[in-house]
Amino acid sequence: MIIFDICQALNYTVVDLFEADITPNFHVARVKNYNTDLFILCSRDNHWAYSDYFSENEHKLNFTNCKKISELLIKNYNIRPHLGEELNSTFTNKYSNLQNDIKYWKPKIEGEGLFNWWD
Repeated sequence: MIIFDICQALNYTVVDLFEADITPNFHVARVKNYNTDLFILCSRDNHWAYSDYFSENEHKLNFTNCKKISELLIKNYNIRPHLGEELNSTFTNKYSNLQNDIKYWKPKIEGEGLFNWWD
């Protein structure tokens, strides 16, 4: 599994894994390096990103970057994670969400369109 390979190479520990379901629409790996927790996100459509916060009960993510993990994902798997700056930018429907979902859920940032708890 990609997450375990990356974590082993960078001396991270996999703490938890959460699988996508009806909600949320993405998988989450909680990883730890020293005293730092990071959440690696992968949507059902294979979009990857990082958050410094995730809770199964709160529908909130704080998108961030992780240069070391991104470099390995690009080099070893040709996976290019989204940058936190992009995902925190104003929502434009860049990734073609359904108009009904946009109207109902009213995403404010790009990341909410890609990584969400919409049913």
